[in-house]
Amino acid sequence: MSQFEIQPYLSLFHPLSDDARKAILNVAELKEYPAKTVLLSEGSIQKNVLYLNKGLVRGYFHMEDKEVTLWICYDPDSFGDPESFFHQVPTDLTIETLEPSQVVLIPRQSWLELFDKFPEIERASRLVSQSNVQKLYRRIKVLNYSTPEEKYRYLLENEAQIIQRTPLKFIASYLNITPETLSRIRAKIYQTKE
Repeated sequence: MSQFEIQPYLSLFHPLSDDARKAILNVAELKEYPAKTVLLSEGSIQKNVLYLNKGLVRGYFHMEDKEVTLWICYDPDSFGDPESFFHQVPTDLTIETLEPSQVVLIPRQSWLELFDKFPEIERASRLVSQSNVQKLYRRIKVLNYSTPEEKYRYLLENEAQIIQRTPLKFIASYLNITPETLSRIRAKIYQTKE
């Protein structure tokens, strides 16, 4: 199985000592999942830190008779339901792989113990969380104050991997537009480029 990259990822946010890196390796487990694997089911509790080493995953919830994509995560990045993880409450999300994926799992209790032993891990984790909050804030602004075309253009310019790797029905759901609207937007944009 290939090596995972969570330590360099965390080091982008805050430097980690060799001992901290080794401690993470000692508690982390790398698992490989095929596409369309449910990693967390609605009603369950997230018991692990989840880090996407390779692949693509989405988090969605059910609203009436449809799935609504809340987020799409591509490698390398952390993902999950923070409310379920931090408060140990049942999630309203389902998390599934969209392509074959490598996921690093670190048990919650082990992660919290690493915080106590290695302040740099806690700091890096806090900065990752801060970065995720900033991404979420930008997404909320884009979704609430942009036209459908502006939403799609934002993805093209800022998260092209989502456009390149995600099925269109999930992109439409993520942008809170219909698949038909997405098709019209794409036709208009790509026609203009020709």
